[in-house]
Amino acid sequence: NQTSSAAAISSNGAMIVGAGHPVLTGAVSWPTGASATLLGKLPGDASARATAVSRDGTVIVGASTDGAQVSRAFVWTQSTGMVALDGAAAGLRQHVAAGVSGDGTIVVGWATLDNADIAIVWDAKQGLRRLDVALATEHGTDIGGWKLERATAISDDGRTIAGFGTDPLGQTEGWIVRLPD
Repeated sequence: NQTSSAAAISSNGAMIVGAGHPVLTGAVSWPTGASATLLGKLPGDASARATAVSRDGTVIVGASTDGAQVSRAFVWTQSTGMVALDGAAAGLRQHVAAGVSGDGTIVVGWATLDNADIAIVWDAKQGLRRLDVALATEHGTDIGGWKLERATAISDDGRTIAGFGTDPLGQTEGWIVRLPD
């Protein structure tokens, strides 16, 4: 099956990102008016896909997957190439990056923990961690019985995160968190 997909576009319209197959296998970027560029996949992995891009198109995030279907979130820049986000310290082994702030400094997504999805957040200072823990310890934010399963988007300024999870009554619902200043 030969397919490619576009997943996101930078807010300035300069960069489109997604996945390519079969010629450009892995995460790809398409600068507006130019040919697709292969970003690739993490070493040893079978495939990768880019899922989000910063405002100016210079930071791209996504997931790279090995042959056993274990995915690892990545951040790509021209200067660093594709770098895996390390979730070992937080006990996060399988994870996906789904959104990135406008300046490319905050990444959100989800990980698998104890056979369930849990929303995650990453920044260079704090590393990859559970979003619920980050909200409580770094922002003093009480999520009131919600289980934040997946963070799927983050605002340009990095202060608002959206996703879905389980509400205190056990129903699957969308959620939004606005971080305090």
